[in-house]
Amino acid sequence: MNDKYVIQPFYEQLPLNNHCSYDIDLETDSRITEDLKAALHVIDHELDGFDFKDSGNYGLDEEGHLVLIDYGMTKKLYEEQWVILAEAGKLPQIRFEKCRVCNIEKELRMYGETDTDNRCVSCGKDY
Repeated sequence: MNDKYVIQPFYEQLPLNNHCSYDIDLETDSRITEDLKAALHVIDHELDGFDFKDSGNYGLDEEGHLVLIDYGMTKKLYEEQWVILAEAGKLPQIRFEKCRVCNIEKELRMYGETDTDNRCVSCGKDY
């Protein structure tokens, strides 16, 4: 670990629920450890991080405890860069709809308001 890189063991992302990620209750979920709570507090309050409830940011260790696998971005970076690129259609936003190919209601990646390609990634939507 240094100022630019953090290396950790690989943990598979938590399984999707109904083809979607979901919010984790960080106060009551029995899989969260005190160490993880402390780390989230530091990332949130000292490093300007956010978006810690999304299950897509976690995996499980061998004991079944949550492990943060996606540290996200800072609030400032999100507001000043990500939102602008997403609104311009260069970065995906998630919308919950039926895929027009597999007909399964799931998270679809949409690239701007004019994107009408309602295919999921597994059915061929790639940008």
